[in-house]
Amino acid sequence: MAATRGAAEAYDGLAEIWWDSLDAFLAAAAGSEAGQSANETLMEDEASFIDLDRASFFIAEEHAILEQ
Repeated sequence: MAATRGAAEAYDGLAEIWWDSLDAFLAAAAGSEAGQSANETLMEDEASFIDLDRASFFIAEEHAILEQ
């Protein structure tokens, strides 16, 4: 299926990080000195095991379609 759609090759890992809102994420990640420092540390660590030239990153927002 991936080949017929021209998709990238399979990946071997996934990380999912949740925040209460996009504003909360932006405030924590970029809006504080501690957040900026943590992001730098994370990027240094990721560089040791992620092929950043081939990695994909995205931000999504959850929307409930059916409430139960």
